[in-house]
This record gives sequence, structure tokens and C-alpha cells, in this order.
Amino acid sequence: MRAAGPDKPMCPLDPYRIIPDKSVFMDQQRLKLQEAPELIPTGEMPRSLQMVVDRELTDKVTPGNRVKVVGILSIHSSAKGGSNNDERVNSSFLRVIGL
Repeated sequence: MRAAGPDKPMCPLDPYRIIPDKSVFMDQQRLKLQEAPELIPTGEMPRSLQMVVDRELTDKVTPGNRVKVVGILSIHSSAKGGSNNDERVNSSFLRVIGL
């Protein structure tokens, strides 16, 4: 540990550690919502949207199910090409609160 000043020590580089025995985990699942095939013009690719469900909503649907979804549109920001934080890429996803 390096000193930040005459009387205050600096924090260690990575003070955050997960302790599995004292952690509480919840079920979470990522889904991909896709346009219905009959709504897509001939020769076009279907549009899709990533979704995140958790807790009791996990494992409620299987691929091919038709669903109505209620959710909150959110943005996920990540670094482009790795660790360079100057170039950020935003992608939207739906945080599902009802199926």
C-alpha cells in the first residue's frame, strides 16, 4: 500500500473481492426477441432485440414461442476493441419486467 499523504494510506489497487459463501445469487437469462416471419418483407432479414430476464421470469419461454413483452429499454455502454475507454459503443437492450 502506498501512502496518499502524510497521514492517509492509499487504497489497494483492487480492494473488491467476491466472497461466494456470503453472496446471494439470482437467476438471470439473456433472450433475443425477433420479428414475426409474416411481418418481414420478402428478402429482408428480421430485426432483433436483446432482452434480459431475471428471477421468476427465467426459463418461461423456449425458442419459437410468440410472446408479448413489457420492459424498460436500457443502454449498455462498453469499450470498443478492449480496454481503450476513449471509444465507447452503446447497445440497447430490454430489461423485461413482464412476459
